[in-house]
Amino acid sequence: MPQVQAQNCAKIDSLNRMWRLVKDKDIKAEINTLNALVYEYSRDHQGKAAFLAKQALEMAQKAKYDKGIADALMNNGFIEYQELHHAKTAIADYQKALKIYKNLQDKQSIMKALEAIADFYYRLGDETSYKNALSTYEQVLDYKKQAKDIAGISRVSEKLGELYSHLGQYKKAEAILHKAMENEDFLGENSNTARLLLGLYAYIDKLQNQAKGETSKNNMSLYIIIGLGALILVLLVALIYLLTQRNKTQEVLNTNIKKDSETINQ
Repeated sequence: MPQVQAQNCAKIDSLNRMWRLVKDKDIKAEINTLNALVYEYSRDHQGKAAFLAKQALEMAQKAKYDKGIADALMNNGFIEYQELHHAKTAIADYQKALKIYKNLQDKQSIMKALEAIADFYYRLGDETSYKNALSTYEQVLDYKKQAKDIAGISRVSEKLGELYSHLGQYKKAEAILHKAMENEDFLGENSNTARLLLGLYAYIDKLQNQAKGETSKNNMSLYIIIGLGALILVLLVALIYLLTQRNKTQEVLNTNIKKDSETINQ
């Protein structure tokens, strides 16, 4: 964690220097740099991030710079994402950004916005939100397939498998997790999520088949076995979700190193 914080501070220092260089000289470069700076501040300095995000949005709107407006809205959503009671506002900002990205035909940013929306719905944790997350991740999956992004397909497929599990659609979960596992094997990677869930499904199927062979007088045992299996499944999905959230910070950091590089070159 200290190493990540040090990298974050170094990026903030670099972006601040760049901002001073382009300020009042190149409006688009200034907005792009400010948006990148806001994202870095949003992790540990949300007050400052919120202030600069508002400034970036106002500048982009005044300049009629659509990409800058959308990026600023995404930053606003990310800041609001930190507090679940701002869910509606955050999702509204993400949706506005998504609409702009679609008008710009910016597929990479469309995927980013859709995934942010899906992640937020997933985080809310109720059945309606799970369903919204499911339909949104399915859109992300379509874009990943168009881009032939096998690693991305595998990652999103795992999330879909988890959501199907949350919603009790175990056969669908099993089918899509098999595909995720095949992609991971092809890439030589293994997040263990697909394997853990598939192993548990096989175990539950075994318990249910054993229970079905019992006589009717053992119906109570059947219910207990099935109930315990379902409980184990729910607990495992919850554990996987927590591990995914813990690793997400590092994934976002790696993604945005590339984003900052692209911002500098714009």
